[in-house]
Amino acid sequence: MSSKFKLCNAGQGLFYTGEINLSNRETFKFIYDCGGNNISGAINQHITQGDVIDMLVISHFDDDHINGLPNLFNKVSKIKRIFIPYYRGKEDYLLLMAYVYGNGATFDKVDEIVLVSISEKIEDERDELKDFNEIEIKDFHDIDGYRLPNTKIKKIGNTVLSVEGKWIFKFYNARISTDINTIILDIDNLISNNNCKDLEELLKRNLNAAKVGLRTIYSNYCSSKYNNSKQNQSSLCLYHAPIKKETSGIHLMLDNGVRFGCYFEIYRFGTMLTGDISLKTKKKTENYYDFIKRYEKEAYNTGIFLLPHHGANNNWNSLILEDFMRTPIFLNSSGINNRFKHPGSMVIKELQNNGRIVCFANEYLMVEYYI
Repeated sequence: MSSKFKLCNAGQGLFYTGEINLSNRETFKFIYDCGGNNISGAINQHITQGDVIDMLVISHFDDDHINGLPNLFNKVSKIKRIFIPYYRGKEDYLLLMAYVYGNGATFDKVDEIVLVSISEKIEDERDELKDFNEIEIKDFHDIDGYRLPNTKIKKIGNTVLSVEGKWIFKFYNARISTDINTIILDIDNLISNNNCKDLEELLKRNLNAAKVGLRTIYSNYCSSKYNNSKQNQSSLCLYHAPIKKETSGIHLMLDNGVRFGCYFEIYRFGTMLTGDISLKTKKKTENYYDFIKRYEKEAYNTGIFLLPHHGANNNWNSLILEDFMRTPIFLNSSGINNRFKHPGSMVIKELQNNGRIVCFANEYLMVEYYI
């Protein structure tokens, strides 16, 4: 039985889902990002009431990648693990918390939040292959004083996750140096101003003033005032693929109310998901070189590549066409007539001139494929 993947019709944003068929007719369900100007419609269309989500990956915390979380949390019955980037202490975790609680939702249906930290030297990495359900993730004490009610907070490093020995998931996030700690100070002030001893007490008391305060903190922190381009650069990338070689090609569907299907006889079944990361680089010390070191082996097996930052010219690197020379299909998620002019015409022209297939998702069109 085929596994199914969708780049959903979220509009200007990103909402990607996967359903991997396992033994005993069970299905491993995962989501990569959950935001966009049509995210409510996309969630209603693609998520069933009471679903159990095994894994939710948040690439970064811009509104167009997470504004569907309150809706998603209300609709599903459980999310086993949320994976978020971790590169500068508590800030990323607190930013996610501020958005969710600031918009009236909670993490009550979430078992664990896992912070993903990649080692300082990519070339020195030794990946550990661990089963998703059996992996032991150590409790994370650096966030003591900022814990959430009823949710465990943990951390992993260079672990590659497998699902029943059938599918693998491999993470990467850029190493960004920054001294921004404004969000910690603002949350500390919010806690003390509401006469609470810690964040957990503040959240349990469910104060309206706290919600307004957290929503304001999120908005301030993600504004240009705090150089939120670093949020994009630190996007948590995810490669996923079957472990064993498949014997059939990829069945690709485009759907805007009238389904159009096509079949590709390709035998590289990995998918590369890139969030809003910038892969443009001029020096060998910058993001792209770390990215390709991390995915050097996977590049050969990648059949589908999600264009970073909705296909923006400023995030694209022509070296991708060399390093992923066997990747025939590129995906793009952006809104129709969006003010950012995504995707960039330069990127699309270069892909087409090199014989690559580009598939688009927007408010009305989704891309669905089967492996």
